[in-house]
Amino acid sequence: MWNSFLPELPEQVRDEASCRVGNAMAEQIRARRAVWYPGAEETLDQLKADGYTMVVVSNCKIVYHEANWRAFSMERWFAAFFDCESFEFAPKTEIIREVQKRFDAPYLFIGDRRGDLECALAWNSPFIGCRYGFGRDGELEGSDAIADSVRELPWLVSRISV
Repeated sequence: MWNSFLPELPEQVRDEASCRVGNAMAEQIRARRAVWYPGAEETLDQLKADGYTMVVVSNCKIVYHEANWRAFSMERWFAAFFDCESFEFAPKTEIIREVQKRFDAPYLFIGDRRGDLECALAWNSPFIGCRYGFGRDGELEGSDAIADSVRELPWLVSRISV
């Protein structure tokens, strides 16, 4: 993130700022000030009811992972949450190996960034790109489907064979 916004920022300043921002975000989550996209919980309910096993692979730190897991009771939908800090900030394409050890294929990837698409490509799996997330124009080129809203996901997932 810092390389995109302030590439000239010295590493020490960047690390300190990253720590402060991460801690502030986790505190806001714990204080119940964070919200999900409208329809996200209903969408997750539907995907779970449809029998999908869902996991999260995120570029976040452990503190952010744990704060979200608790605040949103994510265990209701997700079988696991893999944060990059637990893997020494390895790329998601490497972390997916741990997912493979714990969860049987086939896989369908859903995400809003190029790294998410790269995971799908690395595992020769379908990918649904989410325009409503944090990605930039062009990052999702090559997606098997595009969602403009979280509410579209159950329909799109049901139409992609895995």
